[in-house]
Amino acid sequence: MTEQSRNLPAKWTRINESGVGESVLGSIEISPDHPTHLIHLTEDFTSSEDSFIAFMSGTSEVDVYPVLHGQTQEGLFTAIDSRPFRSTRTLGGSTLSDIVLRPSLVIQGNALLHEHELSVTKVVLRFWDQDDWAQWFNVRVKNATKDDRTVYFEQRPPNSQSLRLAGAQLSIRDASRTSYFPMGHGKISISQTSVFEFEFDEEVRLQDFMTDWIAPISFWVSSGTRRTSGIEHMSIFNRNWKSDSDGSAIDSWQTVIPRNPKRKFSNDDKLEYLHRLKDFDFETQVPMVLATYNNHRAAVDQYLDYLHNTPSTPMVRLTVLAQLVETFDRSLHPDPHIDEYLESDADLFAAYVAASDAHRKYASNAKRLVLESIRPTLASRLKRLDSDTGKLISNMLERPSWKSDIAGIRNSIVHGLPSSVFFLKNVIPIQISIDILELLFELQLLRSLGFSNQQVEQIVTQDDPNWAGRKHHVVEYLNSFDDFNGFEK
Repeated sequence: MTEQSRNLPAKWTRINESGVGESVLGSIEISPDHPTHLIHLTEDFTSSEDSFIAFMSGTSEVDVYPVLHGQTQEGLFTAIDSRPFRSTRTLGGSTLSDIVLRPSLVIQGNALLHEHELSVTKVVLRFWDQDDWAQWFNVRVKNATKDDRTVYFEQRPPNSQSLRLAGAQLSIRDASRTSYFPMGHGKISISQTSVFEFEFDEEVRLQDFMTDWIAPISFWVSSGTRRTSGIEHMSIFNRNWKSDSDGSAIDSWQTVIPRNPKRKFSNDDKLEYLHRLKDFDFETQVPMVLATYNNHRAAVDQYLDYLHNTPSTPMVRLTVLAQLVETFDRSLHPDPHIDEYLESDADLFAAYVAASDAHRKYASNAKRLVLESIRPTLASRLKRLDSDTGKLISNMLERPSWKSDIAGIRNSIVHGLPSSVFFLKNVIPIQISIDILELLFELQLLRSLGFSNQQVEQIVTQDDPNWAGRKHHVVEYLNSFDDFNGFEK
């Protein structure tokens, strides 16, 4: 465990299926690394022993624990959907068992929440890299000079942005702190930071909030930073929470410890942005961010996985990217439906081929050929996406065949064609294809997030300090496509 990790002794309690509370001693392990939190039990809950025996015999599975309550010296913990992670059981021995559970998330505070209370009316949270992406700083300093030794310091919070959507008020606002310590060298601590804030008219189930709000906003930040955005801080509140002891309202916030993915980068790693907060009209485009996430989930999930688990080898990277682009195009432009008329044409064509004794063996393939004829090829999809985005790539490359070039390279690799041996010595055509596909996907993604083609070109070319190098790298080696095509022939 890292220096920040800690393991707190805890008493864990749950309500079993009979409505009776039962407790087990153990601990909770909290770490900034993945996994972020684990529950340790020194023995099974009494009512779980039969389930464990059944599990060992293969007749059933150990159930998930929907809610577990933990009491520690650092506060109270509510663990949600805890599943077996690993275990070392010492039945009848002198050594304690170590039964490890992995919750989907943990809530820490001065109150224990029951299953029916896992809802929120207000949430504040901050994602990894959020402040960099939002450029959340507004500090002005006038240094001392020979003539004027006075130093002026001014800190102003950046402007908040907000909109109302689907019974919720969503904002990004300042949460900065400035502290002055007159004792001990008179240090001044300055921290400018932001939070997303959600306030709902009616309470929302916590799990629904994670799915309907956190996931799309996290995708928004991730697409801007081009890397995974876990949750750095999250606090929840519900104006309907009541105390178990006297029924009074609970007026305190609870802290959520989420199950973040493993962070594969450090705070010092340089970010190369696709977009920033300032590029967006908050009120108009945030609904489009949510719509893009919900309407194109298959492509979005592939994209987020690609950002987090980018394949290390060029061949695999190209095949994954080609599939991602194809999925996004199909989501944007659904394939035509195979109707009864097309089915009839396919049957007629198959019958025509079957009428010839020499060609009868091709009849089934002939029918499939007609049915598949309405589905665009990869090259056709690339052409369509390029047209949608104002042909920025075609104008940059000045090579009409680039769509079929990339499709040919992808097919050679995916199907293991004889021409694929070319790439054992020369992967430049693959790398150029990767660069083009990444650019094409990002152009179309920006359009889906509500930018016009003119705005997309501005963001990708003029606003990106890396654009000149990115373009040069592709154009300089574009003739590598000819090398592959010549080898293939």
